[in-house]
Amino acid sequence: MEQTVLKGIFFCDVDGTLLPYGNKSLSTELMELIHQITKEGYLVCISSGRPYLALLELFWEVRDEVAFSCCNGSALFYKEKPLADEVFLQRSVVEGMYDDCLARGCQAIIATSKRIYLSPRKETSSGKKHYVGKPYAQSIESLAEVAQEAHQITICCNENLGETLSYFKDTWADKVHIAVSGHAMFDLSASNKGIALKRVASCFSLPLDRTFAFGDSENDLSMLRLAGKAFVMESSCEALRNEIPDHCQDVGETIRSIVFS
Repeated sequence: MEQTVLKGIFFCDVDGTLLPYGNKSLSTELMELIHQITKEGYLVCISSGRPYLALLELFWEVRDEVAFSCCNGSALFYKEKPLADEVFLQRSVVEGMYDDCLARGCQAIIATSKRIYLSPRKETSSGKKHYVGKPYAQSIESLAEVAQEAHQITICCNENLGETLSYFKDTWADKVHIAVSGHAMFDLSASNKGIALKRVASCFSLPLDRTFAFGDSENDLSMLRLAGKAFVMESSCEALRNEIPDHCQDVGETIRSIVFS
């Protein structure tokens, strides 16, 4: 990878942070801001639980300017090439978690670098709606149809989130990283956003005190705790706002104050 000298990296969550809940596309103001701060010597790293193909589609206009930390840091990309080695879940672990998911009437979204696989379910979950009709998404009847190694399984449970999450933490916490990532859903990942923040900063030889993180959910906590400066969205839950002292209403406005002040 060509070495790039940076002044700082902004690690930004997507849903609820850069992309307000309910919105399907990013604002033109955000795209323009990314153009501007890239010219100033800063990098934006999109740090999300979403898989790479979904993020690439969302950030297509600036795909060669931003880095991507996908599946909660399990896969890192920059200029459409891997920034570091990908991290995968063990196949036996995937099989066990998938069976547990179906046994509890939930839906699994399995993320790989090549495709996104959607398990069967009578009622379409809110998580699955992101991917229905996408060319990179495939509905499956059996896990045997998933040929690639998986970075992450997202468990979508329209009800009984607390009970289901508790079971998975008791059963699988020693094998995977687990965090709530949205309404009635949580991720079982091979890495987490904090580990990814350190890996990305290392790739660009940037000290951690020149990293800035923005997030709004439990799966953002690992990067918020490690970043040189962390901001939690005002819309976040009280527990997150209590732990992270600096709050943010507008990510773009906060980034501008850092870069151009």
